[in-house]
Amino acid sequence: MLKSIISIRREKPRERRRKMKLKNVVALGIASSMVWGTIPVNAEETAAHEANLTEASSAEAENSDTTVSYPDSYSKEALEKGLAMTEEEIEMTVDAIVNTLLADGDTDCFYTMIAGNNDKTAIQGNPGYATGCPELGVPESFYHDGPAGVTSIYETTGFPVNMSLGSTFSEELAYAYGQVEGADNRIIGSNFQLGTQMDVVRTGHWNRTKDTMGEDPFLTGMLGAQQVAGVQSEGVAAMIKHYAGYGTNGDTGVNVSIDEQTFHEFYVTSFEYAIKKGNAASVMTTYNSIEVPGFTEENGEFTDSNDYINLDVLRDIVGFKGMICCDWGGQKEMSAFQGNTMAMPSAGNNTKENIEAAIAAGEGTFDTIVQNVKDNLYAYGTAGYLYYSFSNMYEADGEMRVKRDVNRDCADASTAITLINSYEEEYTDEYMDAANDVVKEIAESGAVLLQNNNNALPLTNEDYTGENSVAMIGMGASYAFTGTGAERSYGVVNYIDSPYEAIQKIVGEDANISVYAGLDLVGTTVPEEYIYTSEDGEEHGFVRTYGVVAENSGGMFGPPGAAQEETEAETESNELPEFVPGPDGTGVFASSDIWAANGLTNESVYVQDISNTKKAYFMVKDQESGEVYDLDEVAGIDPVIDFTAGIHTDGRRDFENASEENAVLPGNAISNGEAYTWTGWLEVPESGDYSFILQSIGGSVNCKIDGQSVSSGAGNRQGTQWGWNNLISSREGMGIGNAVTMSLEAGKRYKIEITGIDMPTDLADIKDMQIRLSWIPAGQPESDCEAAVQAAKENDKVIFFAYDNTTGNSEGGGGMPWEEPSDEEVIPASRALAEDQLKLLRDVIDAAEENGNQVIVVLNTASNIALCDDTYFPEGNGWADEVDAVLEMWFAGQAGGTATADLLLGEVSPSGKLPITFHKKGTDTSISYSQEAFNTATGENLERISNGLSENLKDATVAEGIYMGYRWYDKNDVEPAFDFGHGLSYTTFEYSDLKVEKTPDAEYGYDVTFTVTNTGNTAGAEVAQVYLGEADVPEGIMSAEIQLCGFDRTDVLMPGESQTITIQISERSLSYWNVLQTEYNENEDGTKDKWTVATGERVIYVGTASDNLPLSETVAVK
Repeated sequence: MLKSIISIRREKPRERRRKMKLKNVVALGIASSMVWGTIPVNAEETAAHEANLTEASSAEAENSDTTVSYPDSYSKEALEKGLAMTEEEIEMTVDAIVNTLLADGDTDCFYTMIAGNNDKTAIQGNPGYATGCPELGVPESFYHDGPAGVTSIYETTGFPVNMSLGSTFSEELAYAYGQVEGADNRIIGSNFQLGTQMDVVRTGHWNRTKDTMGEDPFLTGMLGAQQVAGVQSEGVAAMIKHYAGYGTNGDTGVNVSIDEQTFHEFYVTSFEYAIKKGNAASVMTTYNSIEVPGFTEENGEFTDSNDYINLDVLRDIVGFKGMICCDWGGQKEMSAFQGNTMAMPSAGNNTKENIEAAIAAGEGTFDTIVQNVKDNLYAYGTAGYLYYSFSNMYEADGEMRVKRDVNRDCADASTAITLINSYEEEYTDEYMDAANDVVKEIAESGAVLLQNNNNALPLTNEDYTGENSVAMIGMGASYAFTGTGAERSYGVVNYIDSPYEAIQKIVGEDANISVYAGLDLVGTTVPEEYIYTSEDGEEHGFVRTYGVVAENSGGMFGPPGAAQEETEAETESNELPEFVPGPDGTGVFASSDIWAANGLTNESVYVQDISNTKKAYFMVKDQESGEVYDLDEVAGIDPVIDFTAGIHTDGRRDFENASEENAVLPGNAISNGEAYTWTGWLEVPESGDYSFILQSIGGSVNCKIDGQSVSSGAGNRQGTQWGWNNLISSREGMGIGNAVTMSLEAGKRYKIEITGIDMPTDLADIKDMQIRLSWIPAGQPESDCEAAVQAAKENDKVIFFAYDNTTGNSEGGGGMPWEEPSDEEVIPASRALAEDQLKLLRDVIDAAEENGNQVIVVLNTASNIALCDDTYFPEGNGWADEVDAVLEMWFAGQAGGTATADLLLGEVSPSGKLPITFHKKGTDTSISYSQEAFNTATGENLERISNGLSENLKDATVAEGIYMGYRWYDKNDVEPAFDFGHGLSYTTFEYSDLKVEKTPDAEYGYDVTFTVTNTGNTAGAEVAQVYLGEADVPEGIMSAEIQLCGFDRTDVLMPGESQTITIQISERSLSYWNVLQTEYNENEDGTKDKWTVATGERVIYVGTASDNLPLSETVAVK
C-alpha cells in the first residue's frame, strides 16, 4: 500500500493526471494492498499467524458450541479481514459481545472495558493501555501520541508539524501522512493513534498551534478527514482531538465561553468532517471547561462530563458512534453518564463503585454503561479488531452471541490477546525510504514562499561558483529543526541532514557556500585541558566510578517510595547499607511492580533505597552471587564526556554502537546496563559567562556543575526520547538540552558530577546510552555573531535561518514577553523571533546592505509570528520589508533539511499556501487589538469564576464570534503582513474560463470549473482556492466577508501547460447554523441540526489566495 503510493507519486506529471483524487486515494486501503503485502515478513511468523487464523476460523469444529480457544495474538490476517467487515457486521458483532456478557452475568467486564489501566503502559513509550475483552476475542489496545508521527521509544517516521501539512492544501498528502502514521503505529504493536488534531487556531500565540492545520475549519476538516482515513486504512483507530473549544492557554484552569453559532460553525465543523468523511473511530475531549450560553451550565462544564457537547452535539447532531475518551487525567468528576466512554489512563472517577453508587442514587442506569461499551467496541471494529469475535458468533435464545475462551479474563492483562510487534521484520530500508519520501514531499509541498524580491531565490550555479559565494547563517543551517514540543516522533536519525549538508550533497563540497553558527545552541565538547581529577591536583580528566547515587523520586527507574518493601534499608543519606539480595534472589525486590511493568531484566543494575531521599544503583559483578561493585570503586579516567554511538561503514547513523568491523568512528556509547558516576573539576581559562549543554539519549543522565543542574531533557521511557523542548538533535541523535549559563572565575575550580544509567531492559537495548557535555566558552557568542556579520558583508547572498520555539513560554514565548496586563498598555498576543535573533538579523541586514548583497530568511516556526518589534524593526512589515526573500519551512520533520535544500536550489518550486494569517504587529490579532479584548479573551484581570468543580477558573470569552483568522482581518479592516492562502512560486499562474453550474442531482450546490495555466518559465504546482462571499442572513446571524469553501492542488505543470479544475461547493458550505430556530431539523439518518441554506445572491470567488481572487461570478441561491 505504502509502496503503491510512492510509485504513483514518482510518475511524470502528465502521466499522473488526477490519479490520486480522493476516491482513488481511499481505495488504496489495507484491505486491498497492505504494507505487509508489499514488504516481506518473517516466513515462520507468517506461518504462525496463518495457523492462528485457521484456529480461530475453524474453532466451531474444534471446540464446543459456546467455547473456543482464541489465539495468543491478533494476527495480521485477522486484522485485514476485520477491516473488510461491513458496518452491519461490526454492529452485529458488537451486539453479540454485549449479549454474551449480559447473558453470562459478566457485569465486571463492562466496567473494565470503559477504562484504561496501567498494566502495560510503560512497555514502549505509550501513554495508554486497555486489556480489551480477551474472553470474547477482543484484543488489547495500546494508545500512542501524535499528531506529528508516533511517539515511541522506537525510531518512527518524523513528520513535519501539522501546520506544514495544512500548508499543502492537499487531501492526497494528508491521506499519505495518516497512512504512514498508521503503519508506524501498527508495526510497533499499537492500534490507537492519539491524533489527528482537529483543533482550529484562534490566534497563533497558543502553544499547540504547531499541531493544527490552521485557522479555517473547512480546510482543517477536509485534510483531517483524509489523515484519519489514512491512519485507519492501516488497522489503527484514529483518535481525533481535542473536542471542543480548545485553543486558549490554560487547559484545566480556563472556562471558554462560546456562542452557539460560533461553537457549531468553528469548533464542531472540523470534527464533524473527520467523523462523517473520514469515519474517525474515536474522539478525545479537552482539559478545559466550556460554556455555550443557553445549553450548558452557567460558568461552563468540563468537556469530559459535558453532556451537551458529548451527547446532544457529538451523538445526536453529528451522529458519532465511536469512543469518547478523556484527555489523560482530564476527568474532573464521574463522567460515565455524561458521554465519556473511555477513562484514561485509568478509571479515575469512573470506577465500578462510583458508577454503581450513582445508579443506586437514581443518577443513571446500567443501560448507559452498556451503550458506552458498545461505542468502544464500535471503535475497535472500525479499526479492524473484532474479527475473532465476528468469526466465532453463534445463536442462542433468539440472539447472537460470541464464544467464550474460559482461560482468558479482561481483568487479567496477562491473558490478553496481544498485538503483534513486527518492527524488526517490517521496518526495513525499503519501508523507511518510502516513508521518508512521503515526509519529504509534505515538507516541500508545505513550504511557503512568502516573498521573493529581485529573484533572490532559487539559488543558481552562478551564485556559488567563480567569484560569487553564499553564506548560511544560523543553527537552522547546520542542524535540522525537525520539530518542537511533545507528542511527536523524533524521526529516523539516519535521514536527518541539515540544510547545509543536504546542499553539499547536491552541489558538491567545493561550492562557495559557507556556514556560520550565529547563535550557538550546541557548543563543543568541554576539552580535557580544563578538566582535573581533583580539586587541587594536576591530572586531567574525569574519574569514573561504578554505580550511581541519585535522588529517590520514584518514577521510571525504580519503585516509588510508597511502594517500598518494609525490608528495604533506611539509613542516613551519607551511609550505604551492605548489599542484601532481594526476595527473588536477583538483587531486586520482586514486589516492585513498576520494574516488572518496564520489562527490566535486572541483570546489571541493583537499586536500593539508602534513605527517604536517596537511592543507590549498583553495578552487578556476578548475577548468581549478587556481588556488586562498591560505589567508590574507580572504573577509569576519561578525558572528556563524549560517549556516542559509532558511524557505520555504509554511513548509516543509528542508536547502537557500530561493531569494530563496521565502524568508521568507533562506537563507545554505554550499553549492557552499566551505571557510572563521573567526577571532575573544571578550571576555565578566563573569567566570564560560560554556557553548558548536556546531550544524551538512551538512559537516565544527570549533571551538576558547582551544584547547579544541567539537563538534557531526555527521558520518557528509559531516556530514549528527546526532551519536549528540544528543537534539534546532535548528529548521533542525542537530545540537546537547554543551555545553562554560569559566571565563572579563572583560577578557581568547579566540581562537575555526571551520572548515567543504561537501564537493562529489552526495549532500551535499541538505544545505547550516549552522553556528551559541551560548552560555549566566554567570548564565543560575541565572536560568533561578529563572524556572521562579517560573512554578510563578504558574500553575495546571505541565507539567515531564524526560528521560533512554541514550547518555551507557553503564553508569550519566542522573545515576545508576556507582560502583566495593565490599563495603559495593550498586550501583544502573538509569537515573534527572540530578541537575540532580531538583533543579529538587524546587524546582518545592515552589513549586507553595505555591499549590495541579498538577504534571504528561512523560517522554522510552528505558527504565524509578528514581523515587527519595538526596537529593531518597528514599521511596516517589519524585518520582511528589509530582506529580499522569505521562505517559511515550519518545523519540517526528518527530511526537512533535504527539503529546504531542494527548495533553495530550485530542485522543487515552492507551492505551499498559508493556512494561517501572518500579522505585522503582536497586537494585530483578534484578542490583542485592545486591552479589553485581551482581558476578555484570556480571562486575565477578570474575577475568577467557579463551576462547581474548579474554584479558580479564568473566564475566556470568544467575543469575536465566527470572525476569527482571516475573517477578523476582513471585518475589522486590519491589513495583515501575509494573508491566509498566500504563497508564491518560482513560476507564475493565470486563472481563466470560469464556469459555475448547479450541481446535478443536488438540491443545493455548485460545480465551479476553471483553468489554471503555468505562464512562467519553471515547472510548478498551484493551489487553487474557492471562496464564498458574504451571505444575506437574518439579523442576529453572523456571516463572514469571504470564507473558504473549496480548494485543489494542480499537478506539476510544465511552462505553458494548463489544467482544468472543477471544485464542488456543497450545501453545507452554503449554510449557516441558525440560532434563531427554536426546533431542530430532523434528518433521515436520525441526526438533527439547525443548518439553514443562505438564500439570495452569493458571490463565488476563485484565485490563488484570500487577497488575490481574480475570477468571480454571482449566483442566486434559491
